[in-house]
Amino acid sequence: MNAGGWAEQVDFRSHQGDAMSGRGWQQSLKLSHRLTSSDGETTDQETFLLDQDHVVVVGQFRQSYIALEGKHYLYLVDQHALAERIAFEKMKTEIASHGYQSEILLHPLTISYPADIEIESLVEQLQQFGFDLSDFGNKKIIIHAIPHVFQTYKIDIELLFNQLRGAPEISFDLILDAILGMKACKASIKAGQKLQPVEMLQLIKDGIDFIPGMFVCQHGRPSIVKISKSEIDNLFDR
Repeated sequence: MNAGGWAEQVDFRSHQGDAMSGRGWQQSLKLSHRLTSSDGETTDQETFLLDQDHVVVVGQFRQSYIALEGKHYLYLVDQHALAERIAFEKMKTEIASHGYQSEILLHPLTISYPADIEIESLVEQLQQFGFDLSDFGNKKIIIHAIPHVFQTYKIDIELLFNQLRGAPEISFDLILDAILGMKACKASIKAGQKLQPVEMLQLIKDGIDFIPGMFVCQHGRPSIVKISKSEIDNLFDR
């Protein structure tokens, strides 16, 4: 299969890598497999185990979907949805490991709020989670610092603030839920972005390493679909 201008070269002189513990259907198996671009760039990669099917990356479709080929299925991965989910899981891991460390903004952010908001309570609660903000007057606040994790994994802070301002009580789980629900996480990989072979391989590997369970985007939509060979055969009346 040659998708999106990429060709595959496979050398099955394989050696089995360490299985990714606790993943069940998602494990990594190292093989000598190469993905070659149209300009001759060749990249060694891994063969992955998805749903008990050994799959390899064979290319990119419309610069939005990564194609994986297995023994019985063709898989299409939404690269942006998967990148969003990976960033979301990495945020949770960093918070669990390092807490709510703050990072000062080079350019403080000014945000307006409606008159019916109890701003003092909101400011006090957000400061517990690494935000440094103050009431500027005239129904505006200034945000001087944000949790370090939101600098590493870019978040639309104004959108997040507007989502949280009506909550009677704020927890970090609520903050993460708000990010999840409003798509405030700015994933580094977008739809329509051409990926090099090494980038596709790393994205799939990160998905297996960081996402517990099946590849489902945090917004609830799937980030990976699979099509059986029999379904494809039926399209051709075989």
